Amino acid sequence: MIRPVEFPSQGALLRGLLFLPEAQAKRPPVVIMAHGTSATVTMVADKYAEAFCRAGVAALLYDHRNFGRSEGEPRQEINPWIQCRGYHDAISFAETLADIDPERIGLWGDSYTELFFLDEVTARQLDERASRERGAGAAGGRPEARWAWVAIVVAHVIVNLAVFFAYHVLWPQGLGGRFEGPSAVIGLAAALALFRFKLGVIPVVLGSGIAGLGVQLAHAAL
Repeated sequence: MIRPVEFPSQGALLRGLLFLPEAQAKRPPVVIMAHGTSATVTMVADKYAEAFCRAGVAALLYDHRNFGRSEGEPRQEINPWIQCRGYHDAISFAETLADIDPERIGLWGDSYTELFFLDEVTARQLDERASRERGAGAAGGRPEARWAWVAIVVAHVIVNLAVFFAYHVLWPQGLGGRFEGPSAVIGLAAALALFRFKLGVIPVVLGSGIAGLGVQLAHAAL
């Protein structure tokens, strides 16, 4: 069963869908889901929610603030901190649902939203730790642990993007196609310029673009 849901977050209503598996002896766990920063419910994420549902796990899938059917102004504006807060409020909302087990809530993120849910989990763990330590007379949790998670996830996203673009630039027709040697040379030169000679990012990007354009013009002239 799928039903529309909405819940408040930072002065706006976030809207989405609640995917519920067939009747079970016990209330099912739920996975809180949101797409990458600007994508919406119907852009493939709903297929993942359906898969969770078939496996007996409920899924709460919603659109980020300013996108899709959710409220928020200005439209299409990406605010990572507001979107991260959306996960927090989605968890609070899920805990009130009679259809699911509030003790078994999971988080699912796609692309950049991996950062959001790890940030949320770490924040909650630190809050619980701080509460315990305050009870014992200690000062509270360590915020640097939270930022360590942020750094790990950002690095993960950057590496994924680097591998994705390197594959499509070096093998534009797939692994069975031609290897773009000139692109590899330009990429290696850019890496040396950045890390060995400490040149600025903008000059390196401009230089790489000019070199790539020159290669394309040379190919066209042959």
